[in-house]
Amino acid sequence: FGPDSVSSDYETWTPTDGRTTEHCLLGREITYVRRKQTSECFNGEKFDRPISRKNCVCTEEDYECELGFARQVGSLVCRPVEGANFEGCMGGVAYVDAYRKVAGDTCESGWYPQKVAAPCSDGKIS
Repeated sequence: FGPDSVSSDYETWTPTDGRTTEHCLLGREITYVRRKQTSECFNGEKFDRPISRKNCVCTEEDYECELGFARQVGSLVCRPVEGANFEGCMGGVAYVDAYRKVAGDTCESGWYPQKVAAPCSDGKIS
């Protein structure tokens, strides 16, 4: 019997953070085959435990704010913080990266951050 069938001692399980119906964590969906809690069978050391991995499409949640930027609670938008210094200030504006991909995230394509115009004056936000 295949996992998840009524007669099977096994089920598939995908970890989630519980915030959405999406099962992506760090840009990937991992599905495990595990023994059902109610099953009373024994798995030896050589039992094959299949694991399925699939990269997800990138969203804003796969990115964090770059140094000099911060998010407000409940928002995904990175905004410049007061007193941040930016290189390349020309005419009161610096075009900089406000986001960076979270370390270990493996998402592909989808949302990709663009450079943002940060107000500055002599390298500081005005």
